[in-house]
Amino acid sequence: MNWRAVATLTLGVALGQLASAQSLVKNGDAETGTLDNWVGFTKVVAEGAHSGKHCFSVTGAVQVMSKEFIPIDTSKTYVVTGWFKSAGKAPSQIYLGVAPFDEKKESIYPYHVFRIAGTETTLADACKPEDTVLKIANGAKWNTEPYTCVAFDVDDSGQLKDLPNRNLSNANVPGIGVEKVENKGGHWAVQLKGKCGRAYPAGTKVREHVSGATYMYSAAARKPVPMAWTEFKGQIKGVAKGDLPADQWWPGTKYAKLLILANFEQGAEFSLLADDLTLTAVEK
Repeated sequence: MNWRAVATLTLGVALGQLASAQSLVKNGDAETGTLDNWVGFTKVVAEGAHSGKHCFSVTGAVQVMSKEFIPIDTSKTYVVTGWFKSAGKAPSQIYLGVAPFDEKKESIYPYHVFRIAGTETTLADACKPEDTVLKIANGAKWNTEPYTCVAFDVDDSGQLKDLPNRNLSNANVPGIGVEKVENKGGHWAVQLKGKCGRAYPAGTKVREHVSGATYMYSAAARKPVPMAWTEFKGQIKGVAKGDLPADQWWPGTKYAKLLILANFEQGAEFSLLADDLTLTAVEK
């Protein structure tokens, strides 16, 4: 048997299946001639499209997001694709990926899932919403990075079943952060930059979380866009284990929306065309 031929055929079939997979993004090709299912694009253009008759146009720094919630099966592999062309005085910059949501269709942000490894411990004393200092059993691995916060009622089994954890200090407002961590002998004192905003008894399991990239930039992260149509593509497979990879679903993801940061940190003189925006699922 010609195994090389078999392998080539198998690869060809797989790529064919990938290419023929139906996009889960409604009106990703702008062929309705409208902005249906999109927030952020400036207008639809009826000339110079990558394919078909229409494409999207956006001027200046804008966050663009699809409207409909797309159900996600994290056992499948997904591919994010978009075609872009700079149409301003100089190349635009883009981010391209997805925004993840939980089963209640609530946004999953980095501080809900991004834990600092090894910081699991317990409250040495009860805490009240107005407290600015928490007492914990072990703060040896806690730090004062910007955008840190305290997560309560955590799973310390190693399986991270509490993620996404919405039981955060500072009433779920990240960025207030941990100001100082000090060993007091019988316990560690965690000085917050603001009020805790939570009430929990002594013995509650806690860990330190930190923020990061707001969304999953799976296909492009601050990439320059040429003055000719160019494809940007990325793959998402599996579920992250407490960090923030762009190519793995964040824990708890049940829905997603396509996300573009167009003309990132650029002015009104920068213009971007977009077409054939897709999110496709591939069976295991």
